Amino acid sequence: MNLLATTTKPRSNKGNNKHGKFRSGLEVEFAKIVTGHGYKYKYEKSKFEYLISEIRTYTPDFEINNIFFETKGRLTSFDRRRC
Repeated sequence: MNLLATTTKPRSNKGNNKHGKFRSGLEVEFAKIVTGHGYKYKYEKSKFEYLISEIRTYTPDFEINNIFFETKGRLTSFDRRRC
């Protein structure tokens, strides 16, 4: 099932809503899409350490069947360093 083929315009549904607590409207829309396709997800449950000049942690937005997803509206140069 191709989830990328389904596109929706993000809305400003930040904070608590019927799909849980999210940091952006894009995350709300992603949760709606995956639940609409019958998938169960975990939201910001995993943390990964990474090293640039010091050890930091990264928490991806969603996990579905041990596959991690990050929803981003804009990919900055700082974000690219963590990939």
